[in-house]
Amino acid sequence: MPIRDFYGGSAKHLRCACLVVMFLTEEATVPVAFAAAAARLDNLAGGRALLSASQSAYADATTRLRRAGKVAGGGRLVQAEFGGVLLQQGSAVIAVRWEAPGPGGGQYPVLDADISVRPEGQDGTTLRLAGDYRPPPGSTDSRAVRKVATVSLRDFVGRVAELIAEQEPAAAASTDT
Repeated sequence: MPIRDFYGGSAKHLRCACLVVMFLTEEATVPVAFAAAAARLDNLAGGRALLSASQSAYADATTRLRRAGKVAGGGRLVQAEFGGVLLQQGSAVIAVRWEAPGPGGGQYPVLDADISVRPEGQDGTTLRLAGDYRPPPGSTDSRAVRKVATVSLRDFVGRVAELIAEQEPAAAASTDT
């Protein structure tokens, strides 16, 4: 279960057993009414678009870290999982989990978060990602990792917002059947 944002939307660090965990939030406004945005998010979760957006955002971030000499190896997101849409308290939420290769070939959880949409006026929706991010193994500079994590999640949220805004209404409506 993802850890919710208890820190007012800013990244916070928690160090334990040499592991850095960052609590992050990113938001974007989507010019789509809430009902349509929730249906489109559900449609995206069932397809490959969120997987593609995840892989691109993760690859871009780890490439930046490797080029800066801040992380060794890795760089390939091997699994991204998305839950179905859950409607709760005026919002629609899906869980997201990213995993990548870790030490010894095991899976290393990278991101556990919720992606949610909530109404913003009559014709708009706020898309929000909130959760915890654990940097790739071998990270040596927590400030650089924080910056790359923030940039990659901002990029991911931006990609998802574009997908919701651009998705054909007929495709979103097909999730209602």
